[in-house]
Order: sequence, then C-alpha cells, then structure tokens
Amino acid sequence: MMPDATKTCPECAEEIKAAALVCRFCGYRFNGATAEPSAPEHAAAGVAAVPTPAGTQIGLDTAAMLGGAVLVAIGSIGPWATSPLTSASGTSGDGVITLIAALILGAAAVLTKGRTIAGLATLVAGGVGIYDFIHIENKLKTVTFAGVQIDHVGWGVYVVIVGAVIALGGVLRRQRGPRLTLIDDGD
Repeated sequence: MMPDATKTCPECAEEIKAAALVCRFCGYRFNGATAEPSAPEHAAAGVAAVPTPAGTQIGLDTAAMLGGAVLVAIGSIGPWATSPLTSASGTSGDGVITLIAALILGAAAVLTKGRTIAGLATLVAGGVGIYDFIHIENKLKTVTFAGVQIDHVGWGVYVVIVGAVIALGGVLRRQRGPRLTLIDDGD
C-alpha cells in the first residue's frame, strides 16, 4: 500500500492528508488552493479569531492569554490591602512576582505555540494571588474598630486572580503539540 501524500497545516504545523479540507488537529479550514481561512469559516469551525491590522489573525487562546496577562499586570500594581486612610500597592510585596509572571505570560502567548511556559506563568500568578488573598484577609481580620473590620483586601488581588483564570482558559484551549497515537486504526 502506497503512503498518502501529506501537507502541513499552516495553523498548528501538524502533518495531515493532502486531500483534507479541515485539519483534524486544530480545525483549520483550507480554502481552495490558497489554503487561507476566511473569518466566517474560522468561526464555523468553532475557532474564534481576532483580526489584527496586519491582516493576520490571533486565536481565542492567544487573546485570552494576552487579556489575562494585562489584567494580572494591572492588578499587580493596584492596591492589595486598603484601609480608610491608606492602601498598600501590590508592588510593595508579592505583586512584583505576579507582574513578572504577567510579562512572561504575555511574551509566551505571542512568541510560542506551546503552553508550558504560559501555563507555569499563569499558575504562579494565580497561586500568588490566591495565597495573598487568604494571607491578607486573615491578617486584616484582626484589625477592627468597635468590632468592625476596617481594613480589606484591595481590588488589585481580585484582578490578579481573575486575570489568571482568564489566562488559564486560554492556556487550556491552546492546541497541544504533536499527539501520540497509541493504536493505529488505519486513519
């Protein structure tokens, strides 16, 4: 039996049959001889794309990771603890770690096709955000005036956590590398 001719998917770089109209790995739709997707075809395949000025498209996974990175960065410099008279910025503590994680996440979202580095940066940002939320909340419970807690966790911590969750969605949506086939079923 002669092996089938193959072509490389321009979206995920997987080898697929030359006659394929849709990539079985990422859903990329080939449009006639040009092999370029149109926006409606991309949307019909369940792959959202965001047009950019250069005419290229970024996937929903990349957009989610970039949006999450921006939110993590904004939350990192926002207040992490507030009181009636003052607030403490995230960058005066662990916000520096989450800010660095946001920068790494943003770079990994754009510069790499994989999800390992972006995933680690997301887990670091989210983990630090959740840890600090619990830590700050427990510390501030002891500061009361007439039995009322006067200090609170600042909005920056919440934004870091929300940004990490959004970025995690993008990381999980991003296509994996080459898939291992354990049983060859002839396809």
